[in-house]
Formats: sequence, C-alpha cells, structure tokens
Amino acid sequence: MDSPRTDRISACPVCKYPTEGNPLFASADRQHGTPGRFRYCLCPKCASVFQNPQVVPDDRHATYPNSYYTHSRPRDASHRGRMAGMRDQVRNWILRYHYGTGPLAARMAGRVLFRAGFLRRKAFFGLLDELIPPRAGAVALDIGCGSGKLLRALRLAGWAAEGVEWDQHAADVAAAYSECTVHTGDFSKLPLQDGKYGLVLLNHVFEHLDDPTQVLRRVGELLAPDGTAVLIYPNPAALGAKRFKEHWFSWEVPRHLVFVHPREASALAHGVGLEIVSLKTLHRSATVVSMLSRAYQRGRVLSTAEVVPGLEDHLYKWWGRLRMLIEPMTGEEVLLVLRRAKSRDR
Repeated sequence: MDSPRTDRISACPVCKYPTEGNPLFASADRQHGTPGRFRYCLCPKCASVFQNPQVVPDDRHATYPNSYYTHSRPRDASHRGRMAGMRDQVRNWILRYHYGTGPLAARMAGRVLFRAGFLRRKAFFGLLDELIPPRAGAVALDIGCGSGKLLRALRLAGWAAEGVEWDQHAADVAAAYSECTVHTGDFSKLPLQDGKYGLVLLNHVFEHLDDPTQVLRRVGELLAPDGTAVLIYPNPAALGAKRFKEHWFSWEVPRHLVFVHPREASALAHGVGLEIVSLKTLHRSATVVSMLSRAYQRGRVLSTAEVVPGLEDHLYKWWGRLRMLIEPMTGEEVLLVLRRAKSRDR
C-alpha cells in the first residue's frame, strides 16, 4: 500500500491565523500501519494542534483499514443476572420521575434515586448527563456513529435516534446493532432536515474533520431551536499530551487531523452563531490512555481488548484528577455543549 498523499496548509484550521504551525512531533501510524510519517504542528496563536502536511480528502479512506473498530459489531453486555429485576425497577422509577409519567409514588422514589449519579447513568444506559433526553421521543443525531454502540444507548434511553456514518460497511453494522436509521455519507452534504434535532452528537469525531468552523456551522443548522450539540474530543492541553508527548495514544496518527484547544471553543462557536452551554474536560479514559501510551513508549502496540491497567496507570488517573482541581482544562477529553445563540433565533 502506498503512503496517502498530503498537502501543506498555510493557516491554522481553527483560528485561521496565517501559519504552518510550530512543529510538535512526527509519527508513524502505530495502531494500523498506514505507510508514511505524519507531522503535527502547534498553532502559536490559539495553541490548537493540527496535522501539517495534511492527508488529502481523497486518500483519507485508506487510513481506516478493515481492522478499524467501526467495522465490527459491538459485544453485547449482559444486563441480566441475579439483580436484573431490581435494576429494572430502579430504572423504571428514575425514568418515570424524569419523564413525569406513572404513579406519584414511583416518581417520588425516582426523584431520590435520580440524584445518585451512578444510578442515573445506569438508568440511562451509561449516557453522560449531557446526553439524557429532555423528553421521550426527542430526536437525536449521532454523527460518526461508528459501529452503533452509543447510538443504541441513545435509543434505549428514550431518544428517537438517527446516525450518520461515512463508510457504508460501518453504517450497515451500526444500523443492524442499534436498530436505528443510519445515513451514509458526509453529514455536511447529506440532505438532513435543518432545525430537526434536539441533540447533535459528535463523540470522538470532531478531531477527524479538517474544518472545525464548517462543522460547527452545519451542526447549528441541524439543531432545533431548543436543541443542544455535544462534542467530545481529545484535549490537546491534556495532562497525557504533556506527559507522553508523541506517544500519547489519543493523537491517533494519522486519522486525527485537528485538535481544537478548549480555550478557543468560545470564539469558534460564536463565529457561527452558537454559544457555549458548558465546557469542561473529562479524565474518565485516563487509565486506558496511560496503558496504551506507555506501550507506545516501549515500542509495543496493544489493542484496547488487551488493556489491563496497572498501578502506574491508576496513579496517573488519580494524579490527573487532583491536578484538575487546580487546572480544570487538563483532562483527557474536552466535553463541549453548544446551543444556537438567542440572537440567531429572533
């Protein structure tokens, strides 16, 4: 297989500052073996990180081999067992409280249980609070839904969920697993209905796209007036990026193209008529990222199925959480929640 073609870019894809960026590191594709070495640069103005030269659009499909995770059906987690009946009852109470349905006693019980974060997440099939549907039947769009694992959770939690996947095989896997409609193609070009979606989700997709401004502009068009967009992506200011440097697993060379620095998110959103509801970083993936990154440092490649975090990885996770008390924007992932600016809807 030949190396994918690349083109040099002369401006930061995030802030448009005229720069080729300061070289940060160069690396091969350790995970899937795409031929070539790929350079990543740091914008001197906004501190975002981007690939430069960048793999050209027509060759990007070659960086996603058949072994890429989106081509495999997720493994079904068992929800049954000795406590299954009690779990179902707790979930029922929490859902009745959240949606305001059913007997008063059940809703009162649900109100108490809803306050416990781990029970709330269990009730909504592991979803973050930002992804809990405001009402049953609201419509969600999961852009880059992969093999459909999160899309299925959105449907089970109460969303009328749809997905988008660029790759036909991955779209077929996602549709079969999630039992949802999955559109195939580039979401920016598909004839999706503007103003339809109460949730537009990009879960570890934003960093795969080369024009953050255009992505957010199209997301804003798709949002319902009261809808929210949720973006989760690797944080270029993360503790892991500093600790592991070019060995940080989340760089995911060469498939990840642009990493928007969290402090640049407000200006980027404002420029396309969106405003920030919340912006924070998460450290939930720290032990896995640490294990995979340390393997890279030793010249090894592990699949996520082989990961068994050790003491060093757990210590890294807790050190990161303590550090976030002082520097909140150093978690492994950025969690950005946006809505249409009020002035836009007048």
